[in-house]
Order: sequence, then C-alpha cells, then structure tokens
Amino acid sequence: MEAFFEGTPWDKNNFFVMDMELISLVKVEDWYNDKSCIMRTLRKGKGRNAYTDSTVYFRIKIDVNGNEIFSNYPESDLPIEKQDDFKDKTIEERVDILKDDTMIKLRMNQYIMPSILQKLLKSMKKNMVVTMTTNRIKDKLHSNFVSDWLNQYEAFKEGDTVKFTVSLFGIDNTSYFYKHPAAEKLALLLKLKTTAGEFFKIGNYTKAAKVYQKANGYFNFGDVANNFLREDDTTEEFRQTMDELNTLKLTCFTNLVVCKFKVKEYQSVIAITEQIIDMAPNHAKALYFRGKSQYLVEEFEGAIATLTRLCALQPENDDFKAELDMAIKLKARELRQQQKVFSKMFK
Repeated sequence: MEAFFEGTPWDKNNFFVMDMELISLVKVEDWYNDKSCIMRTLRKGKGRNAYTDSTVYFRIKIDVNGNEIFSNYPESDLPIEKQDDFKDKTIEERVDILKDDTMIKLRMNQYIMPSILQKLLKSMKKNMVVTMTTNRIKDKLHSNFVSDWLNQYEAFKEGDTVKFTVSLFGIDNTSYFYKHPAAEKLALLLKLKTTAGEFFKIGNYTKAAKVYQKANGYFNFGDVANNFLREDDTTEEFRQTMDELNTLKLTCFTNLVVCKFKVKEYQSVIAITEQIIDMAPNHAKALYFRGKSQYLVEEFEGAIATLTRLCALQPENDDFKAELDMAIKLKARELRQQQKVFSKMFK
C-alpha cells in the first residue's frame, strides 16, 4: 500500500476511501483440477444446453502457442465478447446472424471435432462466449474425425498450448428419441452403428464403445419399443421395421462386446454377453468372448462351462476347442497352486 501512494502526501495512520468500478467479471473453471484445461466465460448465455444430437451454430477462433490458425469471426474493433450480443439484437437480426455464410453449422453426433471442443459446446448456452486453453493434445485434441475447417491431427502437436475462443449463437435440439416413428428410429440407430464402426476401423475402440453404448441405451431403456406415435403395429411395414430393429439390437450389443474386449474390460464383456445370451442363447460370438473373458479374470469354472457349451454347439471348430483347453489348463494350474499352499500350511 505504501508503494501505491509513493510520492503522494499520505498519513498511513489515517483511513482512506477508494472508488472502484468493475469492468468485467470472468468465471474461470479448471475442468480436470490440474490446469490442463482452463475454461473462461466471457459472456453468459441463456436457455438449454446442446445435446449429442443437437445442431449448433457457432463462431470459433483457434490460437496455437499465441498464433491464430483459424477464425470465422468477422473483422471488428470490438472484443469478441462484445460482438453480435443477442441481448442487443432484434429477432430479425438474430436470424440474419444465424444465416450468415461464415457461421459454422454442425450436428454434434457427427463427431468431427476434437472431443474437448465437443464437450465445450455441450456445456454452453445460446449467446455464450468462452475460451478454453489446453495442452492435452493426445487425449483431448487428437480425437474424433476431422472437419473441412479443422484437421486436429495436423494442426496440433505435443507440447502445444491451444486456445479456443467460441461464441455459440444457436442450438437446434431434436425431439426425444422415443417420439420418432419406428422407421426414423431405425435410421438414427444405423447412423450410430456406422459412426461406431468408423471409430473401430481407426482403432479408437473406446470411442466406438461409447457410441455403441449410446445406441444400446435406446434399446435398454425402452425408447425403441415405445410406440409413442401410436403407429399401426399390425401393418407389414411396421413389423418389418421392428424386426430390423431387433436384429440391429443384437448386432450393436455384440459389437460392443468386441470393443470392450479390445480395451480389456473383461467384466463388462461378461455382463453384456449375459444380456446377449438372454436374447439368443446359442449366440456363438457372445459365448466365445464370454468364455475367454471369464478365464482372463480367473473365473475358470464359469469359463469351462461357457466354452463347453460353445464346443457342443460347434464341435468342429478347433479355435473353440483350443479356448476350452486353455481354460481347463488354467484351472488345473490354479488347483496345483492351491495344493502347494495348503500343503505348506499343514506340514
């Protein structure tokens, strides 16, 4: 304080009054509590957040190590948080902003942005302006598919500090899944299956699993079976669509098992295959991954039972026999180890 008044007459034993004006207030959030992803809210928004199925309208500026590499903001002398504030715009002006050719319009479930940017947009509300600064390149930026305006795998490298400045202007939320007609439900689920398959092909098994889990949730929670629109369930078209949905359900559950096995989540495999076997008791792929996962988590008796059942279904399959032999050998080894322990205890 003495330094503040240096060179001015002031008696430090007296009180003084200082008038201050708050120019701006910025909310700062440390998303992972390690300073690797810092979000700053420059302008608050209003309304509901975007869903995974929402379409969003936004502007974005991307800086890497302090250098701008992309921006779709118009030239302006105003700071970004002061630009195109919907609170100061008429309805007609807001519509014109959303129709601007430079505005990015994106369906969130296309997965064509880095995962951290996807999460950031889902956390925002309309008319909100934020920044996100991160150095988590591999796990948060080198993710998902590329877009026509950003190739995150080429734009960012390990050691970079990346800053996103984002203004969210619009959110189009789709209706709830269960409210769609059966044919649209089938189309939406097939799209999710395709997206999951694309993640699987590039070796991103964790992301593929998440997409399959989203699809499977619609089955598990009754959204697929819910005939909200009261469609005529006696028509051939409706019945055929529901048959296709039931077939797709089994496919999505089975593909999820493969993803979970790839990332060594063996207990998840065991749980999911139980659901599959309830639907299709003789499902060979489910029995195979179930039995293999059981012996990998040392549930040897369960593995032997599962693989014995599988070999009975397809006795000519040498691969299945080899897995059963492996489970039997591992069980025998466990018994020998137990016998050694017990023999030492009772000497």
